Amino acid sequence: MKRTYCAACPTGTFSDVGAKSIDECNFCPEGSITLFAGSNECVKCKAGTYEANRASCVSCPFGTISVEGAKSKSECNQCPEGSMTLSAGSDECTKCRAGTFELGRSKCQLCPAGFYSEIGAITCLSCPEGSYNSYMGSAECKRCDPGSYEVNRTSCDLCPAGTFGVDSRCEACPNGTISDVGSSECTECPGGYISVNNGTRCRDEKEVREEEEERKREQQGVTRGNLALYAFGAVALIAIVFVVVFGRKNKRRRPTRSRESEKAIKISLVKKSNEQSVEEAL
Repeated sequence: MKRTYCAACPTGTFSDVGAKSIDECNFCPEGSITLFAGSNECVKCKAGTYEANRASCVSCPFGTISVEGAKSKSECNQCPEGSMTLSAGSDECTKCRAGTFELGRSKCQLCPAGFYSEIGAITCLSCPEGSYNSYMGSAECKRCDPGSYEVNRTSCDLCPAGTFGVDSRCEACPNGTISDVGSSECTECPGGYISVNNGTRCRDEKEVREEEEERKREQQGVTRGNLALYAFGAVALIAIVFVVVFGRKNKRRRPTRSRESEKAIKISLVKKSNEQSVEEAL
């Protein structure tokens, strides 16, 4: 038989110079492949991939990595918590940035408004009381400005009139002081004036006292009038009860007197009838 050509060893195998038959085509070591048929050397699968049937290197799935020369999919190792791979076949894991958290080792999810996170977080933390953030993906929370208070960790509202803002909460102004909306401190009323309407106005103390006295007198007058009305009503009720009861008694007596009168009349008629009978007999 004539020797006319040299045949290429199949993909995934190699041979030394002078190989006499396909039997001398040797399989690549595990974790390596040939780049094409007829190769005289094997190449290790790069990091982030694994060898499959000596024929190709397959990318490790999202969220996993491998070292160079991985022999199978089982050598694709999961990323640590708080990190992920940017793509399949990655050779390193990347920590989730601040304001996000790791989800399934395959992506980093934005934290919702009112929450924050640090680099490599596996969950988001709620903003501390008195602080907030308004946007998704925030890495930190902010304190409310003086004169305002935190609402649901996502915003700040101005403190109402009659209060002042301290440490992102509203407190009532002390007696004798007032404030406008969004105040960080209360203002003292002038001498002779007091705070009214829940700390929103200053008024002359003398006028306020006089008005209070007038209201008390009006209330007392109403109370006395009510007592008189109640007394009159009670007397009227008693009178009505008396009339009703007395009327019922009279009704009960009248039938008795009527029956007695009828009886006397009948006796009288009987006597007269007897007398006439006697006279006729004589």
